[in-house]
Amino acid sequence: MIPRTWLHRIALSTLMLLGICSCATYEDLEFERMDGFKLDSIKGREISMTIGAVVTNPNWFAIKLLPSTVKVYLEGQLIGEVQLNEKVKIRRKQENTLSVPLNATLEDGAMFSLIRYSMKDTLNIRMTGDVRAGVFFLSKKITIDENRKISGKGLKGMVGN
Repeated sequence: MIPRTWLHRIALSTLMLLGICSCATYEDLEFERMDGFKLDSIKGREISMTIGAVVTNPNWFAIKLLPSTVKVYLEGQLIGEVQLNEKVKIRRKQENTLSVPLNATLEDGAMFSLIRYSMKDTLNIRMTGDVRAGVFFLSKKITIDENRKISGKGLKGMVGN
């Protein structure tokens, strides 16, 4: 008969092996489009907002975005940091319409830069930092360095134009 501690070790090893194997079949999430923007409040350099996004998760498991912080650059200038303070669940094998509450802390002079950039047709936005994601009981830090082109008109709702 196998001692109980050995059974625990075998069970734990099997779970760890399954967890490692499931990460091997991971596919990246697909960002489809922005689906709305709502400015909740502005208090000094702190901005609370809700961003709507459509994201497709091609994996057979749900993914949770965990509280994280990224730095945001607009046309190469640091604008501030954006924090996700709540978990966001992305359901498996489907297109997900998300409503993501975010808090931003702006750098000095960033609001004037946002007003100036809102007059342009297209802008380069860059987001860098570590985003934490979780699957089942495992979590992983993913380093992102994402560049995108956005319309300057999208900033007008934020700066009041």
